[in-house]
Amino acid sequence: MKPELPKEIENIFNEIDTLTKIGKWYFNFEDNQLIWSKESYKIFELSSKTPITEEKFVSMIHPEDHESVLSSWDETKTFGTPYHMTHRIVTNRGVKWIDIHSKILFNEEKMVIGAYGSIKDITDYQEHIHHLEKQKDELVQSIEEKILELEQAKSQAKQSNLAKTSFLSNMSHEIRTPMNAIIGFTHLIEEKIDDSEQLEYIHRIKDASNHLLGIINNILDLSKIEAGKMLIEQRPFKLDKLIDEVKSIVYENVKQKNLFFDIEKIDCPDVLIGDVNRIRQILINILSNAVKFTDTGGISLVCYIDEKLENHRVKLSFKIKDTGIGMTKSQKKRLFEEFEQADTSTTRIYGGTGLGLSISKKLAELMHGTIEVETELNEGSEFILNLPLEVDEHESTRKQIEKEDEALPKPKEGSRVLVAEDNFLSQKLAHRILSNMGMIVTVANNGKIALDLAKTNKYDLIILDIQMPVMDGLEAAKEIRKIDQETPILAMTANAFAEDRALCMDAGMNDFIAKPIDPKSLSRSLSSWLPNDKNE
Repeated sequence: MKPELPKEIENIFNEIDTLTKIGKWYFNFEDNQLIWSKESYKIFELSSKTPITEEKFVSMIHPEDHESVLSSWDETKTFGTPYHMTHRIVTNRGVKWIDIHSKILFNEEKMVIGAYGSIKDITDYQEHIHHLEKQKDELVQSIEEKILELEQAKSQAKQSNLAKTSFLSNMSHEIRTPMNAIIGFTHLIEEKIDDSEQLEYIHRIKDASNHLLGIINNILDLSKIEAGKMLIEQRPFKLDKLIDEVKSIVYENVKQKNLFFDIEKIDCPDVLIGDVNRIRQILINILSNAVKFTDTGGISLVCYIDEKLENHRVKLSFKIKDTGIGMTKSQKKRLFEEFEQADTSTTRIYGGTGLGLSISKKLAELMHGTIEVETELNEGSEFILNLPLEVDEHESTRKQIEKEDEALPKPKEGSRVLVAEDNFLSQKLAHRILSNMGMIVTVANNGKIALDLAKTNKYDLIILDIQMPVMDGLEAAKEIRKIDQETPILAMTANAFAEDRALCMDAGMNDFIAKPIDPKSLSRSLSSWLPNDKNE
């Protein structure tokens, strides 16, 4: 005789469980009677006419889950412990995952007399979880392998910073290689597109790519500074040109926000000696922040001599003032700390890594300068960069800089160039850029192939990527130099540290091309080694 449902759970079974896809069940411990709803039968893929017993349910439990399920079920029957299990069952069509909940029924003497609850098919969910766990395991394995590699490198390093620098150098290569393709192919597409809307899309890709590259460079700069490997150059530069370059980089964002941008230069020298690239980096960081945190009004940049020093030196000051949101005293105190931002809340409006100003301060100090800031909340901010620089008053220096600003010379067309590069996209990019310059290009997948080609063919120039399988660029350069002392060899790599450049020179290479490849810089390098008679 079919067992009856207690009145207190009869309404539950009367619900339309097919809509919720949740089955119901009831078990009378005293009579050992089990009742399933229609959806429960459907989940277990059994006919509703099939007699359901505890033994039948137990027989369908997956063997690997059998012990744990029965242990929990015994606790429920013995002690009235609520039953909640996620486990597998074996049906005629295969294995399913189910989730079972229970509530306990007691008699007037508080004795356990039964249980009822729900059954839900969670197979799809569990398969998704299994897929994610598999991905996680693969990721963990990959990370563990990388950690093992790093630990091995660290154990061999004489100093702790060596391992860190090596890691960041490898990271630079891994990230810069795809960035090289993105920026390079974007440049090639830009040259062929006339449609204004498509050009707008290309410009946005370039902006995003350059922003990402800036973040990568910031991280690498921070590592070089901490490792004491940041080199400060001393060479002449034109102040007007520096200011124009800085303006061109930040002005697009200024225009988009409809802000004013005033620039004033007060009695400043025309030519100074210092690290123009690092000064430019600091000014761009400060100005970009000013634009980011200013929604109305604008920004002013004033350049002036704060103090005249001995030996033709001056303390040059750049004052950058904005009408932005300003900062509190607490925010100002944390401003130059690494990875810190004025707004650290999870709902912050302004993005960024919090590295730009920290690096700017460190760079200023490396150049024996300072960065000062005055700010009030909702009253804007004023940054002052002070740098001691030498004044160059030689007319020959001015003429040399002006010559560098002239149109780029072109390398000799028809030159035979061998390129060794293992990355497919980088191969295609290098081949296209060089072909567009009129070069006859041969591509090798690794240094060993490049060496074999160099033994049997004559090339006007050889370009070797540093990190390649089978034989890397450094080893290939050394081997090529054993048979050929004349052909210029250029290193092409994303490794951005000074010691990487030194290794390339020690291997017999003549020059260094950094990734991402800048077509203008590449053209300038090639022109040095493949001079065109028309340039003379």
